[in-house]
Amino acid sequence: MLARRALATLALSVPLLFAPLPTVAGQAGDATPTAGGDRADLAAMTLDSEDLPEDYFLRGERYITGENLVAGLDLEDATAEALTESGLTWFYESTYTTADGAGQIRSYVSEYPDEAGAEAGFGVLEDEEALVGEGGDLEDQDGPAVGEDPKEITVGSLPPNADADDDAPALRSVDATFRVGTLIVGVAVETRDDAEPDQALAEELADVLATRVEDVLAGQAPATADPAVREALLQLDAGLSVQEGYLTATDVLGPVDPADTPYAEYDAGYALTLAIGDGGTTLPYVSLAVSSFSSEDGPLAVLGDADNLQPAFTNIERVDDVLVEGADAAVGYRFASTTGGRSENDSFRILIIVGDRLATVDVQGATSAEVAEAAALDLAGQQAECLQSDDPCGAGTIPVDLETAPSATPEAEVL
Repeated sequence: MLARRALATLALSVPLLFAPLPTVAGQAGDATPTAGGDRADLAAMTLDSEDLPEDYFLRGERYITGENLVAGLDLEDATAEALTESGLTWFYESTYTTADGAGQIRSYVSEYPDEAGAEAGFGVLEDEEALVGEGGDLEDQDGPAVGEDPKEITVGSLPPNADADDDAPALRSVDATFRVGTLIVGVAVETRDDAEPDQALAEELADVLATRVEDVLAGQAPATADPAVREALLQLDAGLSVQEGYLTATDVLGPVDPADTPYAEYDAGYALTLAIGDGGTTLPYVSLAVSSFSSEDGPLAVLGDADNLQPAFTNIERVDDVLVEGADAAVGYRFASTTGGRSENDSFRILIIVGDRLATVDVQGATSAEVAEAAALDLAGQQAECLQSDDPCGAGTIPVDLETAPSATPEAEVL
């Protein structure tokens, strides 16, 4: 149940394949270094739009290292030490909200080296008194029918964040948490108005989540979380990951039937946003996304309607003479970063097609339009090379001019 307070300082837009960019960023230090290859595919385990009521849409998803999670929580020294000693390696959370923001559903997974560590981590992260303090009104009930012990259902309300508006409502929550081997898994159904969260829904989703986790561990991930799409994405070690995860068609389009759009043949996608600048979640940003389609006609249909699918960026300008070696087709867009609040062009987006896959590469908030375009072309070339191979994509390189560019920190939004 801790996750809301740990993640609340970072609010991101949905990482659409055509807009995988944060609209705002959190305070410095909130982001997480990109992961190595030994991490479990936690992003495939959490619930997605196919599992949830149809009026919930993706708000954000990302990984946090165990070290950063401990640092991000306001814990007493002894509690922080106990969580560190549990061996917590990774935490992942996916959040879906209703259009008016009154309801949200979070699902999360934390990874430990062994079952004893998972049990110890549960003891810390499910200690409401240590994590929430006197401002919360929470009660632990018997755990859900699924999963292994320890497990519990926590019901009650959480106070607004300290930096929220004075009239911000409390968050009402029903949070089902349980263990699956070395993983601690949970789902919370929450409301921000006077409505009581649906406990029956939380318990139903816990069942769905348990099945999904077990399927992924058995190498049978759902089609919407195809690991081949994730493995096709360029691997970047530089910078800090502030948003990352799989994308369903609904995650990309929202409340629109894919059959009525150029995404009719869309199968699965994966997107990643990195903060490259100094100070954690600062400009410039690099966003990468790869999507797969059922035939080569799919990405061509999307590229053919690309002008109508772009967000309302400031000064957006199509660039047709983009050449990316290894790509079957490409188009670019020059624009000004809305994240940094700038009026002059400082960002560049490239869409490329290789076979039945479409990739988007964004560089946002560089020192100039020229630096952004050069960096985007460099990264797009690396991504195209990856897409030409059936093997998992190897490590990529952030262009030097982008790594050394001075950056500005945009204002944080409070969830």
